[in-house]
Amino acid sequence: MKLKWILTGIAAVIVAAVVAAVAILATMDFEQYRGLIEAEAKKATGRDLSLNGPIDLSISLTPAIVVEDVTFSNAEGGSRENMASLDRFEAEVEILPLLSGDIQINRIVLVNADILLETDANGTPNWQFQTGQDGAATDSGTSGGSGSQTLPTVDSVAVENSRITYINGVSGEQMVVAVDSLTMTQSGDKIDLDLAGSYQDIPLDLAGTVGSPATLMAGGSYPIDLSGSVAGADLSVSGSVANITASPSPDLTISVSGDNLSDFNALAGGGLPDAGPYEFSGRVTSEDTTYKVEGMNLSLADTALSGAVSVDMSGERPMVTGSLTSPLVDLGALPGTDGEDSAEETASENGADSQYVIPDEPLPLDALRAADADLSLKIDTLRVKEGMEVSALDLTLNLQNGRLSVSPMTGVFSGGQMNLDLTLDGSQETPSLATKFAMLGMDYGSLLKNMDVSQDVEGTMDIKLDLTGRGRSPHEIASTLNGTTEVISEEGVITNKLLAIVSSGLSEIMGPLMGDNKQTNLRCLVSRFAISDGVAESQALVIDSDTFSVAGTGDIDLSTEELDLYFDTKTRETALVSLAIPFRMTGTMKNPQVTPDPTGALKGVLGAGGNLEGTLGQISNLGSGLLGGGQSNGQSGESSTGQTQSAATDNPCVAVASGESPAVEEPAASEPAVPEAEELVPGAGEAGKAVEDAVKGAEDKIKNLFGD
Repeated sequence: MKLKWILTGIAAVIVAAVVAAVAILATMDFEQYRGLIEAEAKKATGRDLSLNGPIDLSISLTPAIVVEDVTFSNAEGGSRENMASLDRFEAEVEILPLLSGDIQINRIVLVNADILLETDANGTPNWQFQTGQDGAATDSGTSGGSGSQTLPTVDSVAVENSRITYINGVSGEQMVVAVDSLTMTQSGDKIDLDLAGSYQDIPLDLAGTVGSPATLMAGGSYPIDLSGSVAGADLSVSGSVANITASPSPDLTISVSGDNLSDFNALAGGGLPDAGPYEFSGRVTSEDTTYKVEGMNLSLADTALSGAVSVDMSGERPMVTGSLTSPLVDLGALPGTDGEDSAEETASENGADSQYVIPDEPLPLDALRAADADLSLKIDTLRVKEGMEVSALDLTLNLQNGRLSVSPMTGVFSGGQMNLDLTLDGSQETPSLATKFAMLGMDYGSLLKNMDVSQDVEGTMDIKLDLTGRGRSPHEIASTLNGTTEVISEEGVITNKLLAIVSSGLSEIMGPLMGDNKQTNLRCLVSRFAISDGVAESQALVIDSDTFSVAGTGDIDLSTEELDLYFDTKTRETALVSLAIPFRMTGTMKNPQVTPDPTGALKGVLGAGGNLEGTLGQISNLGSGLLGGGQSNGQSGESSTGQTQSAATDNPCVAVASGESPAVEEPAASEPAVPEAEELVPGAGEAGKAVEDAVKGAEDKIKNLFGD
């Protein structure tokens, strides 16, 4: 019973003391202490505290001091006058500690606060408070020594409709957090945090734990464990940041996923594509000036990447190194950086405005000097567009001082083994390009089927390029090219539709040589060009099939993109010999013009006959062939153009394969279009006139058939 009365007595004394304290506080005029409070703040922090509004006290067991219109000055040399300003400040304090002179604050409320946290050029933070004996600010540190001050303990903080700005005086980096609502509650050496607001105008809603103010001020490892949403994306960050107030060194595991990457454009400064759902996870660390992302997994649309990347910031330019792998990179699914048009559509629009096929837009060479890199990349499938894929892509990329080297790059494209070595040197005043490219065994028939171009074409092709050039755009480089190109195809099937796709006019010229067949077996195709100072000169240009052969000569000016090519034709179909007409390809690469060469055909006709009667007969056959599908002249093994049927057994590709160029006799420009009859048969007289009329009639029929 005695213990009960003792405890009751102690409780009564405590209650009496509390009541007395409340009574004392209730009768106090806090306005008279305004100057004292401001002076004590100056003594404790070395800063000016201005209480511009009324001071009030809310009486309860945990009374709250309420002050309106408050400013707190910034550190000397700060970027602005005040470190903080606010419309309303509330501090809820414990009564009993006040009786012994200790200030223990249960809760602080800030309303409409504007708080600046910044470091100076030496990394010293403006939230570091230290005073000497005379109350003047010193730079001796945050704790220890007789001048060190112990700030009041705070259990929780609530912030409403406020703004917190952080400026790194060393790097110049600036971050702004707008706070709709924030609560922070002390939990041991950590703080439970719940935040709703925005970061750099990006909406965010985060909850979790962070380090205490004491940990932050100590400059050690600052723990972070937060999750929530940022810009509509789910975000999780856990780990720590060392030296957060000076040179932050993170060790954070980050994961983020969302519906649209372009939602982060405000944070990234624009340029992020509108590409649909994305996910990222990885561990971000740093050591000295090198930042690393390890265990990275990134997916965007149908594209995925994984691996590790590091960025060393110690040099003149950032140095990026890493090794990445991917099961699929789908370029066709990634739209343009404007978030509206795809890269393909943009390129198409630009091409429509240019007179050239080879783009004349400047290459982004400045980007080559923005950073150095040493990267390896392995992609199981690179989808360029629907129906065009590169598999088993393996490349090594090196970029040093604007000089880009991709060597080697290997892969498989439409069944063909691809190998590329490329150097683009953007460090020079006039950039240079050197490339060696080989594609062996490419199945172009399968490629055309996959692209829904043609279902009937079959065959494989070898492509080899060895080129050098200089310039700031692809067209400038092409205008200075030197080197060789080679395309070889054997044993396939081609169609009239393919000829129409290759060039307007080819199907009209060569298609009839297929006869009633819509397709023909390709025996071989050979194209070799020697390029000198931007002019590509044909070394071999042959198409040979079961029904016809074509051999060409001429050149292509890559600077103007003008075509000057001449093709001779032969047929293995007796009924079609009269349609084996030479033709020219002129115009430009963008607008090629394919036209028959009646003068070349008639020259062969006129030179083949042994007498005038035979010549007239062949001219008649030529005319009837053009109009009625073609008839032979009845002479075994000889065509109406003077070309014998030895083409049925001769394979022009055999000669080309052995290094010979096919013989193509191009009529000289100075030769008359129609030889005079007197030159053919001296003294022919009126017969000569008949030949001339027949030739003219045949030429008119050709024009009617193919157009002027």
